[in-house]
Amino acid sequence: MLFKIRENLETTIMEQTDDLRKNNRQLMQELAERRRVETALTRSEARFRSFMENGPALAFVKDEAGRYLYVNRAWEKLLGRSRREVEGKTDFEVWPQETAESLQANDRRAWESGQPLEMLETLTLPNGVTVYGLTVKFPLSDPAGGRWLGGMVIDITQMKQEEA
Repeated sequence: MLFKIRENLETTIMEQTDDLRKNNRQLMQELAERRRVETALTRSEARFRSFMENGPALAFVKDEAGRYLYVNRAWEKLLGRSRREVEGKTDFEVWPQETAESLQANDRRAWESGQPLEMLETLTLPNGVTVYGLTVKFPLSDPAGGRWLGGMVIDITQMKQEEA
């Protein structure tokens, strides 16, 4: 009888050990796939960031309250201020009053349209210099319900000056 109990116990242990090995192999495969996906995502984010940081267009993202969440290097160059000085602030904290009001009005139009809107914006820099931008503003959202306003601005000041 003890022999039979021992034999059943050994069989049970062998079966459970096999199950654990199978589960371990499956977990290792899932972990390898997760690492592959994470690596691909990291590379994709790095490409996107490099694209946004090195492109000639000024790029920004604002939250629903109008605070800058992201500005690229071209914005820093135009404003002569670091992104740390701009991100988290509204247009009224970054631009002169008249420019801020105009930017906010255009933001509202883009939010209300729900579509990308192309417009000509006149930007008076804090130092008084006027810059003309061909701007596209577009609402963004994610599946979790987050909403932002994205924008790209091409500086066409030189073109406008040549026209005049």
